Amino acid sequence: MLTDRDYHVLESLARYQAANRAQISELHFPRDSGGRQARRRLQHMVEAGYVIRHAFRFGLPGRDSVAPVYYLSQKGLDLMAVHLDDPTIRERPVKVKKMEHLHHFLAVTQTHILLDQAIAEQHQVTQDIWHNEPELVNPDTVSQENRFYLFTQMEIDGKKIACSPDAAFQLSYRGYRSVFYVEQDRATYWPADVARRKHKGYHYLCERQLHKKHFPETNRDTFQVLCVTATAAQCTQLRQAFADKPGNELWRFASLEADQSAPETVLTKDTFLFEPIWYTTSGELVPLIKRIEEQL
Repeated sequence: MLTDRDYHVLESLARYQAANRAQISELHFPRDSGGRQARRRLQHMVEAGYVIRHAFRFGLPGRDSVAPVYYLSQKGLDLMAVHLDDPTIRERPVKVKKMEHLHHFLAVTQTHILLDQAIAEQHQVTQDIWHNEPELVNPDTVSQENRFYLFTQMEIDGKKIACSPDAAFQLSYRGYRSVFYVEQDRATYWPADVARRKHKGYHYLCERQLHKKHFPETNRDTFQVLCVTATAAQCTQLRQAFADKPGNELWRFASLEADQSAPETVLTKDTFLFEPIWYTTSGELVPLIKRIEEQL
């Protein structure tokens, strides 16, 4: 039998696509310091066929702990589609296509969790929608040929240019519906190579206003690309690498590791939205959301 908390765990796995035991414990078993209770309930869900446990063990960015990775089986997706009254959940991928990318997906999950926690702790900004990279953007569209993903391929001067975000979301604040794309960087690639591979896709996506295809309810003609990095040094090198690229004004950079010269700039649930912890390519620190003071 599934408990209410089990359903909350399954809902999180449906939302985040993949999570490890440490992330699940933090969300749903905060008093279970050793993780024993979380492991026991997850084992029950695995044995019931709702959850798949990946045997390899992965650490969270910036943490020493490791834990197996969990994601929903098709049976789990079907259950949550009924439980949440959302048939589109059944369309989500059962597992990560390439197991070597699980580290990356866990990092995206951690960024998503931080955003959800930031949204929950205030009442001015709402999160309208979040799209994970391997999920259909419009799964409720009946025609298979008209369905699409975040991945966008454009033809520019006879050359194919691709834009492949790790995730994307829309926030609403005082009438503005703003779009943000997520680039999760684990400091595994040379910053100049990242800039070379990534800048054109977003530049032309903005130039052609194709973010409005992903988020038709946005009322902004531009968007921001949030590059969340593993280390402060990588954050600095990435923003410098993008500084001379077309579309550099779209990019914001933040680190999960505190910069010794600016220790207050680490990305947390408390700093995510309103604190000036996001670097522009010029090195200026700005908030994700600029507060608009209420009229007295």
